[in-house]
Amino acid sequence: MKTIGESAFEFCESLQSVTLPSALRTVGNNAFGWCSGLKTLTVNSGVQKIGEYAFRNNTSLTSVSLPDSILTIGQYAFGDCAARTASAAPGSIIKTSTQQGAAAVYSGSAFSAARKKEKPFSTNAQAVSTAGL
Repeated sequence: MKTIGESAFEFCESLQSVTLPSALRTVGNNAFGWCSGLKTLTVNSGVQKIGEYAFRNNTSLTSVSLPDSILTIGQYAFGDCAARTASAAPGSIIKTSTQQGAAAVYSGSAFSAARKKEKPFSTNAQAVSTAGL
C-alpha cells in the first residue's frame, strides 16, 4: 500500500497507536483527523506527503517526529493536536501548505487551527499498522 486514503480513519476516537511503514508514500487528507485517543504516531522513513488535516484534532498526541523523507505537509495537518514538540530533519521539508504565508512546519497552519464541533461517528479500533501491505 502506497497511500492511506482521504478520511480513512477519521473520527476513530478509540485509535491509540499508528505506525506508518517505510513503503507508504502518502497520508491522505483527513486520514486520521479527529482521532482524539491517538497517543502514539510513528512515521517511518519513506513517507513523503502528509495531507491537509491528516492528524487534526488529535488531542492526545503529544509530540510529532517526522523523517527526512517528508516533502510536503498539508494545511492544518497537525492542527489542534496536544503536540507541544515537533521535529523534522533540518532542510527536509521542501513544500508546506500554508494560509496567508504562515510558516507551516513549526509555527504556522500545519500545527494550528480551529476545532471542529461535530463528531458524526466513532469506531472501536485501538491500533493501526500498515506494515507489510
